Amino acid sequence: MVLVIMLSLSHGGLPWAGIESVFVDSGYRRRGIGKLLVDYAASRAKGAGCYKIQLISDKSRQEAHQFYRGLAYTASGHGFRLYL
Repeated sequence: MVLVIMLSLSHGGLPWAGIESVFVDSGYRRRGIGKLLVDYAASRAKGAGCYKIQLISDKSRQEAHQFYRGLAYTASGHGFRLYL
């Protein structure tokens, strides 16, 4: 998992957090490890004073999206990428 705390010009200059690449080996899934990782990241983001957490997940990963919804994250926005 990658957690990045980013500075912001909006929301009174409060930082925000980005979570990406949450990965648990297939042999260890459904044991609560992913939840522990995401909860840890949320705790660090709160401790840094972040006003939001943004999760990034590929559109095709429906099982991952179900997992995030189960942790009370909601889908929002529309993202764009340019690979270099």
